[in-house]
Amino acid sequence: VASIAGFMSGPLMAAYYASKNYVVSLSTDINKELKKSNSNVNVSVLCPGPAETEFFSRANVKFAIKPHSSDFVTDYALKKLRKNKLLIVPGLVPKLTVFSNRLAPRKFAMKIAYNITQRKLYKDKKWK
Repeated sequence: VASIAGFMSGPLMAAYYASKNYVVSLSTDINKELKKSNSNVNVSVLCPGPAETEFFSRANVKFAIKPHSSDFVTDYALKKLRKNKLLIVPGLVPKLTVFSNRLAPRKFAMKIAYNITQRKLYKDKKWK
């Protein structure tokens, strides 16, 4: 399990974003190696956007986009797993987020991500 964060940069949350980038990269690379060796093993990596879990209430986290229910994410993931889908991104907004991040120049995307995260941290009073 990775996240849509696995397709983008995350200044001010660099370790989190880097770990999700690692999971996406490792999964896609291993998948390619297995396919080239004619293996019958399939790799899938789940990259959801925000999903309603106990994490939200415990961490008091809020996102700009509406989270999907954990049931939706689970059902969608299982459906795509059965079809041997490599990258599984549940929901239209997360798909658009991943797609638009591929189009935006990296420096521009990092500037936007930095500004959004900084505003959120100050608003939530996690920084003073």
